[in-house]
Amino acid sequence: MTTPHARPRRKLMTADELYTLDEWTPAGDKKCELIAGRLVVGEPPGYQHGRVQIKLSYLLTGYVLRHRLGTVVAESGAWLARNPDTVVGCDLSFVSAARLAGIVDETRYIPFAPDLAVEVRSPGDRKGREATRVTRLISAGVRLVWHIEPRKRCATIHAPGVAPRSLGEDDRLDGRDVVPGFTCRLRDALDW
Repeated sequence: MTTPHARPRRKLMTADELYTLDEWTPAGDKKCELIAGRLVVGEPPGYQHGRVQIKLSYLLTGYVLRHRLGTVVAESGAWLARNPDTVVGCDLSFVSAARLAGIVDETRYIPFAPDLAVEVRSPGDRKGREATRVTRLISAGVRLVWHIEPRKRCATIHAPGVAPRSLGEDDRLDGRDVVPGFTCRLRDALDW
């Protein structure tokens, strides 16, 4: 017997269902992700976010292409977990050349966690959600996360088994062993 106020359980969404959402969904043109089978809808980022994202993409992509290290993508979904499915779209993701063969269908999501995930903080992002997101990325196998805060002109670097490291605008972002040899001043990513 059910109580009159019991809510029916909602069916969990799959990554395939997320992929086939069309423009007529309640989310419209907003950013959609899937967290443990539940659709999460967010606002599109603002101008500053996009500017930092594209500048860092330019710096990182140029280096990765010159050294044939893999690929850099922006806003592409990465399938972090299955049953229930989790698909997130990092602001930038790097996948090493050694792992590119694991991407069988380039029209779909990256079928695993990227090697590097870059998250650029927007004014509406909540600290608790950001911390949970970083933990989720690291737990799924991301080897390095750069969390950039444009308004504060700082970044926090996360890696498995290592305490987070804070950077100021004159400090250097580096790719460690994930993007070997890559380095740039944080200021270079923040300034246009």
